[in-house]
Amino acid sequence: MYRKARSFVCFLLVLSLTLPPFAGTALAKKKKAELPISSTENYDVVVVGAGLSGVSAAISAARLGASVLVVEDSYVVGGQAVASAVSTMDDMAKTRFGIYKEFLDRASDYYKATNTPVGICLFGNDTFAFEPRVIDKTLRDMMTETGKISLECGTRVLRADVSNNKLLSIVTSKGGQHKLVKAHVFIDATETGDFLSMTGARFRVGNGIFPKVSQDAIIQDITYVAVVREYKEGLPKELFLANKPPHYDEFVEEFRAKVTKEGSGVSGQLPFDVYAHAAYRALPDEASPDRDKIRGGGNATWQYITRTGINLANDWPGNAPLTEKNSTFAPGLPAKYLTDPAFRRESNRYAMMKTLCFIYYMQHELGLTNWGVDDSQNFGRNVSCDLDDWNGMPREFMPTLKLFPPKPYVRESKRIVGAETMSSKSVRRDPKFKRVLFYNKGAVAIGEYPADLHGNWDVTKLEEDLLDKREDFGGVSSWEGKLFQIPMMALVPEKIDGLLAAEKNISTSRLVNGAVRLHPVTFHTGQAAGTLAAIAVRQGKEPRNVNALFVQSTLLENGCSISLHTFKDIFPVSAHWKEINIALLYEYLINHSEHAFYCNREVMWSTFLITMHSLTGKKFQSPFADKTLDTKEPIKRGEVNRFFAFHKGECKILNPFVPLDYEDKELTREDLACIVYDLVMQDAERKEKTKIKK
Repeated sequence: MYRKARSFVCFLLVLSLTLPPFAGTALAKKKKAELPISSTENYDVVVVGAGLSGVSAAISAARLGASVLVVEDSYVVGGQAVASAVSTMDDMAKTRFGIYKEFLDRASDYYKATNTPVGICLFGNDTFAFEPRVIDKTLRDMMTETGKISLECGTRVLRADVSNNKLLSIVTSKGGQHKLVKAHVFIDATETGDFLSMTGARFRVGNGIFPKVSQDAIIQDITYVAVVREYKEGLPKELFLANKPPHYDEFVEEFRAKVTKEGSGVSGQLPFDVYAHAAYRALPDEASPDRDKIRGGGNATWQYITRTGINLANDWPGNAPLTEKNSTFAPGLPAKYLTDPAFRRESNRYAMMKTLCFIYYMQHELGLTNWGVDDSQNFGRNVSCDLDDWNGMPREFMPTLKLFPPKPYVRESKRIVGAETMSSKSVRRDPKFKRVLFYNKGAVAIGEYPADLHGNWDVTKLEEDLLDKREDFGGVSSWEGKLFQIPMMALVPEKIDGLLAAEKNISTSRLVNGAVRLHPVTFHTGQAAGTLAAIAVRQGKEPRNVNALFVQSTLLENGCSISLHTFKDIFPVSAHWKEINIALLYEYLINHSEHAFYCNREVMWSTFLITMHSLTGKKFQSPFADKTLDTKEPIKRGEVNRFFAFHKGECKILNPFVPLDYEDKELTREDLACIVYDLVMQDAERKEKTKIKK
């Protein structure tokens, strides 16, 4: 058996070295004359990929007034959560805001109507698990309600038209019809970064920058997740796997290392028993009479789980031992998966085969004879494996395979080389403060997941040019949320205009990709990309030339967070959330704790003068002889008015100040944040008008 496993992996490596390189699609290289165009359309923003990031980008841009087209090659909406069926949110509680929070609330409300809990995963009852079909419907509804989004599923991008480093248009194909689509901004929100590689933008593959990628470069393992359920009325005959699928004997030891009948019912202790495995990616089941009994985080109710996603023992290539005498693991998935379509298709098939084998393992060795692939998720049209042409797969398994989701879960995509690249220092979080210690003033999103790489963790597989280190993986063993920021310029290519990256395609190292690829973060980077695109359209600028302050302010106004602090006295719904966050991000305000901003605390004269210095770079003299930097007494609102009147004309940023009322009251920290925000925003708007005049 181990010889077979070795030959199996060797075949994978040989295939990766013999197939020709591929940077996008051969059709992208065809001349315009070779593609007959049936129609031409114009939009403000085009989003390629209807995954979580793509949908979030489309909604945010549309709500800001942009006309939006979303192009998706599959027939479902939701990307990794639907097309790849990873529909339990990898959520750690501190990033529930913005469009992501809206999605959580709406999907949860769907299940509340039938008293079906969604906090049922192994990780705790404060988690969110939804069926792929419910996610698809929820996201479609959210897009439709904008009235500004056109969605075209089953549509491929064949070509990107670039002139003078500016992306101008694309050609799409659906049903044999070719369409020319023009836009001010295009966003790559695909799951693999395939669109950006058509544009001429440089991108990273594994630990190299294409085309200079070593033959032994790898990416994270993929997983072909399948949704399975218990058929209380009896498993349909065609969904019971009577015979072993191909290569079953090569995978079974890895399955036994993860799940057995006699396994553990405790989170983190492998192998799991069947109930813990069901809880790992548990999904709601409205038809189950015991659905309201299930609680996540403890094993007392897991026996009532009747639906789950297979996503524990079936990573591809996974950790199958190569020899009987040592624990050397498979070398990882070759990076050519991202650039070689034939190799990608073969890898997808092997990943699918491995999951098929696990279903056989469930039905036979684990004794779950009434469990099989779920036929209620609206799956049935595969776009990644060409099932009808799969000559090596016996036809008896097709009824099950055709109910798999359309795509595998791809954790690591092509990543754009951006104007700014996030390396390990961007996500290196302090264990005491549970966050990155420095603010990035260009931040437009935050995340909290550890740097989690599936597959080979060899330090030689990281990028030398970004100086990432093995010890920078920190936090993987401790799954407590720790915050980091994502800068706007990581979404912007280094040279190509008219293009933004979202989803897993933003500018990061491999290590950082392991922290930004999860559901909440992709929602947030998508919302940031859509917001940036809409503002670029409104201002008639390229995205790279948009002042990050306008993007940040808009995101905050729409309930997002970009702060490294989780304050207990201010929230996204608070009246001055936007003003306080901008004042903090640019470090104009100090003297707060890790968990409290102290909104109503009075401001001392010394603090006020320091803030004015931070805002302008000038050291101001107080209009009162007895009020100096050493004065440890509160400043009143009337005294603030005197200060600005005294220094009027000395600095342009101070000129728009509007005098405060209630002059006898003391100035609060919330008041000061509002003053700072108003002055900073008006100064930015003044500079924009000056540029336009020039």
